[in-house]
Amino acid sequence: MYFVEHILVKKENNLVFICVIYYPENIEYFFESFHNSFSGSLIIINNGPVESISKKIKSISNIEIIQNNENIGFGKAMNIGLSIALKRKFEYACIFNQDVKLDCLQIQQYVSNLSDDHVIISPLHKYSNGNLEYYFEKCLVQANCKNYEDKFDIPFVNAACWIINMDKIFQIGGFNPIFFMYGEDLNLCHRIQFADLRIAIDPNISVIHDKLIADYEVNLHKKLSAHASYVLALILNPKNPQSFWRTSSNLIKTIGYRFLKLEWKTSLINCYALFYIFYKSRQIGKSKKMQMVKGAFLNE
Repeated sequence: MYFVEHILVKKENNLVFICVIYYPENIEYFFESFHNSFSGSLIIINNGPVESISKKIKSISNIEIIQNNENIGFGKAMNIGLSIALKRKFEYACIFNQDVKLDCLQIQQYVSNLSDDHVIISPLHKYSNGNLEYYFEKCLVQANCKNYEDKFDIPFVNAACWIINMDKIFQIGGFNPIFFMYGEDLNLCHRIQFADLRIAIDPNISVIHDKLIADYEVNLHKKLSAHASYVLALILNPKNPQSFWRTSSNLIKTIGYRFLKLEWKTSLINCYALFYIFYKSRQIGKSKKMQMVKGAFLNE
């Protein structure tokens, strides 16, 4: 359950900004551009306590704050915002993480001239020093993207900041809530590919994403969750689904091999993934049936 703390006053244009937050740090810094002549619409879904949002953030014009009574996870929370965007007939939604700083006027101007058939368009994700963010750059390397002066298609890009075509996303459905945190963006990209629709990166726009380079390496909990969610996403990939039992068998072999090699951290990570997919197995069958239902935003 959730309640609305502020009401979205009016629809200024065809774009709405949506952000899910949970105990955000330096929130004023990341939402700075929304205080400077912002004339659009902003929806914040708060998975943390009410006091996570400062009075200054609440003073942003044309803001709506959705306050959840508990942390329901990123995907399920973002689906609330996307559902509101659909009901209010916005053509595009710019979704972004709480640690992303964007120029909302730049995004608005970009969308006002946008006309193509991509489901998702991502800006470049950069550090504040101008270098490409580590995990974003990994997406480019894995897709063998060497030159990126013009907009180009890509099979997957992290959901730190996406511009979503609402008409197209309605055909796909929203984020699958079987993923509490991590993996939900990969699963959605898999479903977009399965529907023969497109994802792109446009280097003409960029955002700042100051995520630590070694964030998942240093934080074991994040590493465990990220890897387990990745394995689950491979099993649920509708275009090329990995066998649940074959995946489980491979994980068991990897656990044993890494344990004998005294690589206990790697063994632990794969052990966690094994228990995670068994824990999620009761929902997997239901999820496979649900994930391609037209317009289903998968909140149940």
